[in-house]
Amino acid sequence: MKTRIVIILSIISVLALAANYVVIKNIDFKKQNMIKLSSDKDFEKEWKKVDSLVDKGLPKSALELVDVIYNKAKEQKNAAHFVKAVIYKMKLIDNVEEDAYVKNINQLEQEVNTAEFPIKPVLQSMLAEMYWRYYQQNRSLFLNRTETVNFEQNDIRTWDLKKIVKEVIGNHLEALKNAEQLKETPLKIYDAIIIKGYNSAQYRPTLYDFIAHRAIDFFMNDETGLTESIYKFELNSLAYYQLPEKFAMVFRM
Repeated sequence: MKTRIVIILSIISVLALAANYVVIKNIDFKKQNMIKLSSDKDFEKEWKKVDSLVDKGLPKSALELVDVIYNKAKEQKNAAHFVKAVIYKMKLIDNVEEDAYVKNINQLEQEVNTAEFPIKPVLQSMLAEMYWRYYQQNRSLFLNRTETVNFEQNDIRTWDLKKIVKEVIGNHLEALKNAEQLKETPLKIYDAIIIKGYNSAQYRPTLYDFIAHRAIDFFMNDETGLTESIYKFELNSLAYYQLPEKFAMVFRM
C-alpha cells in the first residue's frame, strides 16, 4: 500500500523541468475559458479541514470533504483547485481501497473524457504518467507478455507492452493537441498547485511549456522504443525506388 502511495504522490510532484523547473506542488498531508472565479483563499479553509481529518486518521471523512471541494471547483471553473481535488481523491482512495492504483487510472480516464480546456490537457498529461508508472511497477509482466488479442481494452491489467506504450504516447500528444490555445494560456492559472523555479516565469510562462516539457521528459526515456524492431527497415533512400537492374547495382557496391 505504501508503494502505491508513493506512486500517487509522484504524480503531484511531476518532473523537474531543467534548471528553471516548474512542478506541481507536492500536496503533503502533513504540513481563460476556465478562469478562476474565486480566489484561492476561498478554498484554504476547506483544504485545512481535509489535512486535519487526514492527520486524525479519518481518510473517508477527508474524502467526503474533497468531493465537496471538487464539486465547488468544478462549478466555479477553478482549474487549479479542481485538479488538486482530483489528485487528492486519488491519494485518499489509495488509503482506503485495495487495487487503488488501477481504480484511480479508471477514474482519471473518466475525468479526461469529460474535462474541458484548460483542465483536460493537464489531466491527459497526468494520465500518461500514470500509465507509464504502472508499466514501470509491472515491467517484468509486460516484458514477458506476448501481444494480446481480444482483450479487455478498458482494463490496463490486460494490456500488452505495445498497447501501454501506445496509450502513453497518445495521451502526451493529445495533451499538446491545441498548441496555440496552450501557448495563449498563462501557467499562472495553476498557481495554487504550482511551485515555480528560478526564472521559470521567463522560461516556462505558458501551459504549453509545462505540458510539452513533461512530454519531452518521457520521450527522452530509452524504454519508449521497446516496441520497435531493432532492425527496423525504412524506405529512406531513393535507391529503393530504382529499376531492378540499377537497384541491384547500388547494393552490390
